[in-house]
Amino acid sequence: MNRLSLATLLLALAVSSAPAGADAGGFTLVVNASRPTTLTRQQVADIFMMRATRWSDGTPVTPFDLSVTDPTRQQFSKTVLGQSPESVVYHWRQQLATRYVKPPLVKSEPDVLAIVGSTAGGIGYVAEGTELPDGVKPVAVVETASR
Repeated sequence: MNRLSLATLLLALAVSSAPAGADAGGFTLVVNASRPTTLTRQQVADIFMMRATRWSDGTPVTPFDLSVTDPTRQQFSKTVLGQSPESVVYHWRQQLATRYVKPPLVKSEPDVLAIVGSTAGGIGYVAEGTELPDGVKPVAVVETASR
C-alpha cells in the first residue's frame, strides 16, 4: 500500500471517529473508486483549498463542496479545514483575483455522490452514515501520514 493510500485510510478512520458538532452531524469524506482510501487532514485541506491540484498519478483533483449553509459542510469545514464555511468563502473571494479557482458547489449529497463517482479525480463529503453507491468509496482522514 503506498503512502497516499495509507494516509487516506487513516484520514477516513479519523473522520468517522470525529465527534459531531452541536448543530451538525458527522461527515464521510468520499472519493472516486479509483482514488486512495487514506489521506492526511493536511492533504484534504490542501485539496479543498486548491493548494494540491493533482493526485499522485497525475490525475487532476476535483473537489466538490456543498452549500455554505449545509450542516455537513459546516462540520467538514470546522473539522478538516479548521475554519467556518464563511471563512472559506472569504478566502475564495480573495483568491478569485488570482489564478485559483474554487471547488464547484454541488446542491445535494446525492449530487456529490453522482459527480464524485463519475469524475476520475473526484473528492467530496456527505453526511455520516450515507449509503455510498458503486464508484464511490469512503476515505480515512488521519492526522499524519504513516512512514
